[in-house]
Order: sequence, then structure tokens, then C-alpha cells
Amino acid sequence: MKSKYLFSLFLLLLAACGPLPHIVVTPAATASPAFTPIPALTPAPPTPAPVATAAALPASSTVLVDVSADNVVLRSGPGTLFPFIRTMNEKETLTAFGRAPGDDWLFVKTSNDQAGWVSASFVTIASMEMGLLAEIQPGDVLVIHGSVKDKGNNPISGVGFALTQGQARDDATTNTKGNFYFYLPRSASGTWLVGFVSLDCASNIRIGDCSCPTSSCGQPDPAFIKINLPAHEEMMFTWK
Repeated sequence: MKSKYLFSLFLLLLAACGPLPHIVVTPAATASPAFTPIPALTPAPPTPAPVATAAALPASSTVLVDVSADNVVLRSGPGTLFPFIRTMNEKETLTAFGRAPGDDWLFVKTSNDQAGWVSASFVTIASMEMGLLAEIQPGDVLVIHGSVKDKGNNPISGVGFALTQGQARDDATTNTKGNFYFYLPRSASGTWLVGFVSLDCASNIRIGDCSCPTSSCGQPDPAFIKINLPAHEEMMFTWK
């Protein structure tokens, strides 16, 4: 009787509370890892061709030189076709750190630390001092190279050549090894003329007070050569 009474009471309570809720268990969402894109690799820019700087040269190779005329131009490269940096006055003292092959141009620094190239024709420097300077190969330039020798393959020094294209002109002189060099900006192109223009009094073909051993000092053969830039072969001249 007691059990029947308890069971009836349970049914009344169940009816009063209503149906039990349906519980759905949802598994926890797994967090997706954040995606970090890998940046594209950018190639490093090419290393520029080395350019001579005063800091890169040994201090023991320096020579003090004086400018020998007014309005001498300090240039960014070893040639008259390179941009000028500034003009210099006579007797201004420069520190020379080296010479370009051919000995026509010196790499120098001014008293206010401006570095550049100056023509050796416009500074006072002895041949012995020139020999003390390190030879510097200029960077990022076009090079035109030639030589002058006699029939016995002996070098002829002091032979002047002009490099011309229209109104543009540069000059070079053979050194004691008979070699001459022209340097041009990389932007130079087209056809150029390399021609004989002079024979220096200090040339080894001359004797005494700038005189010639015979009635004529002679001249290079050929007298001129046309070239197309960029030129890679050495120009050969024979002194006759």
C-alpha cells in the first residue's frame, strides 16, 4: 500500500515538472592555427663595381701635389667627359692617392676632403713621385686602350692622341711603356675616332732640346683608327 502511494506521488511530480529537456553535447571547436604567409624573397641588388676612394687606399702611397693653373677641373672620373665636381686655383695643394693606368689622371683629395680625378698635366708632380703612386683601375667606366711601338717592338713614349666624336673630345699620351688609355662614362656609345695629334718633348724618340734624330720625328701608322663602343681590343700603332 505504501509502495503504491509513493509511485503515485512520483507520477504527480513528473507531470507537474513537464518533460525533461533534450540535452545535446556539442564537442568544443578546435581552433585553427593562424596562417602567416611567408614573404617573397627579394634578391639582393648586385654589388656595384668598386670605385676608388681615398679611404680604401694605403696612406703610404700618398703624394702632395700643387695645382699648376687656375680653373683646373676636379672630375668624378678620369677623363674630360666625366662630370666636374669643382674648379681649383693655381697652387692649391692636393693629396694624390693613385694614378689611372696610362698616368694621365690622378685620384686626389682636396683640403676640404672632396675626392675626384684631376689631369696630371695640370699639377706639379715629378716622374719619381708618379712612380710612388699606386695604380688604380677606375670602376664603372669604358676603357679604350692602345699602344705605340717601333719596328723593333720598342715602346714610344710621349705620343699624343685625341679621342673625338663630334664636339666631344678627350686626350691621352703614351707612357714609358708605350701605352695610352681613354676612360669614358658607361653611357658613351657610337663611333669614335682615335687620332695622332702630337709628340711631347719628353718623348724617347726626341733628342737634345726637343729635336728629332732626323729631319722628321716620324708618326704612328695608322695615323687614326675608328672604333665602335664598347671596344675591347687593344689598338696597335707602329712608329715609322
